[in-house]
Amino acid sequence: MEECDSSVGDLIEERVNEELGPFSVEKILKVALDVAKALDYLHRECHLLHGDIKSFNVLVKGDFEVIKLCDFGVSVPLNEDGVLDKAAGSHYVGTSCWLAPEALKNDGIIPVTNKADIFSFGLVLWEMMTLKIPNFDHSLDEDLSMLELSTTDADDEWLMHSETDLKYGTRPSLPEAELGDEYKPIIELFNLCTEEDINKRPSAEEIVEQLKALV
Repeated sequence: MEECDSSVGDLIEERVNEELGPFSVEKILKVALDVAKALDYLHRECHLLHGDIKSFNVLVKGDFEVIKLCDFGVSVPLNEDGVLDKAAGSHYVGTSCWLAPEALKNDGIIPVTNKADIFSFGLVLWEMMTLKIPNFDHSLDEDLSMLELSTTDADDEWLMHSETDLKYGTRPSLPEAELGDEYKPIIELFNLCTEEDINKRPSAEEIVEQLKALV
């Protein structure tokens, strides 16, 4: 694997510190296409759910020359239909801020499928447009870094402070009037990927085909 310089999460922190604003459309589309290709391979060829899609698990080489998906430590097998293979002892973990609603409930009524990765993928697009951690009240602890906010321990700390204000598993809003018309295709994809109904979310294969027409 090529050596990568940083992650999208690291670059988000840099842009926040330097007050650079959202990533360009071109860079978001590059990340989106390469990650979608990786997810398509995982879902269709390997029958795996990545299980922890977030900005810190998307590696970047140089000026977005190469994008790699990393950290497969919580990946779990899927059956031929793309559904979590409970017969193989699969257990979804993930990071709470990026979890799909069905993964949070995990009550068996709505199955956990490869579409859980798609929901999290949509939130990475949101991160690149807003430079924030999704579904997190940053006012609770302004001293925590973005990386610290993305860990399980930070999730637990937030739970203790604000159990009544949880927004996990929801579609976060976008800033009004801050994104130009050129962001519309990305916003549309973000909205599709974060549909609560898993059947309305596109597959990774469909996302790849959609993005190929844009880049």
